Amino acid sequence: AFCIANQILLVSPLKYFEASKTGVTTINFFTSDSLRHASVMKNVFRMFPKHRFFIVSDGSSASKRNAGIMKKVCNELKVPNYRSVSIAAGKITPAITRTDSIILISTIESTDIKADLLAQIKNKKASWVLGHHEWLSTYKSVSNLNEPRLLYPEMTIKTPLDSGLRIFAERFYDNYMGDPSKYAYIGYDQGLFLGYGLMGFGTSFWSSTADLDFKGLINHIQLSNCNGCNEINNNGLHFIRISEGTREEYEP
Repeated sequence: AFCIANQILLVSPLKYFEASKTGVTTINFFTSDSLRHASVMKNVFRMFPKHRFFIVSDGSSASKRNAGIMKKVCNELKVPNYRSVSIAAGKITPAITRTDSIILISTIESTDIKADLLAQIKNKKASWVLGHHEWLSTYKSVSNLNEPRLLYPEMTIKTPLDSGLRIFAERFYDNYMGDPSKYAYIGYDQGLFLGYGLMGFGTSFWSSTADLDFKGLINHIQLSNCNGCNEINNNGLHFIRISEGTREEYEP
């Protein structure tokens, strides 16, 4: 009833709609691939404001398109320390001469490039590789991985030691006689976020989205308005690293 009365379309889960095609205020909790690349750049700059960023492309059309999106964000945010580079046969051009505090950002979907990028920062202090947002989804198990200097951007994360996750799972099982799916966690987080938004800002909470930054059980929700239009998208991400076969959220 609230959504109908206020002409709002809440898009969830795992769907994305352009506001221009819906005709109403549209809140996307999950965004298109192009917007995800933009979100990655916004979040990594926020987390590492003093690092130098190298946007790495392999020359393919998809990679160049992704790099273009990230460069546009860098220009909009006035990121002072970024450069576009290319990689071929394990060699980055132009060469990176800085010896510490760099972030290599992959625009390349294939994980085959991962070892070459990690080799580039092997002897550089306080440096990271930021993977393509599709990299982590290719792993069904991470038990044999140890990649403490590689960060994976992800919309959701489940950590086994989180007490909130455990309590939710127990209560879900008691009520529905089964374990909660990923969608159950997503629905709970988004419902809780909307509840807090309405409590804190009233029925026009979407006009105050710049102030809303919410971490639920597995989601990070950080809504922003799309260039002043009636489309609101989620920029929230987790940066995940794998250490000794365990996924953990990285926070600087």
